Amino acid sequence: MIGKNAIRIGAIALALCTLSFAAGIAGDLAEPPRSGVRVVVRIPPELPQDAVRAGPIAGMMATSAAAAAAPYRAPRQLRAAQPAVEAEEVILPIEKPRRAEARADIKQDPDRAPKPADA
Repeated sequence: MIGKNAIRIGAIALALCTLSFAAGIAGDLAEPPRSGVRVVVRIPPELPQDAVRAGPIAGMMATSAAAAAAPYRAPRQLRAAQPAVEAEEVILPIEKPRRAEARADIKQDPDRAPKPADA
């Protein structure tokens, strides 16, 4: 009984919220705009007639034809000289401890440790 009433109340609340939302949207759309100024944005913006503009690039066709005729060579790679490493500066890796040595120091849980025979 309580479950049916809760569902009915929820459905009625949802319907009222939806109705209120729709009425608000309809009221906003029915009103004329509040400001009388209208702004139109053009993308890209229009440039004035006296604006400075870039001209064509001079000699671009001549340089591209000359570049096309020349064989392509990869750019030269410059590498810094590798410094010589002294024997004293060499760091050797530390050896990993063996598994048995690493587990020798493990503290045993007193609840799981073997019990003495007299206990």
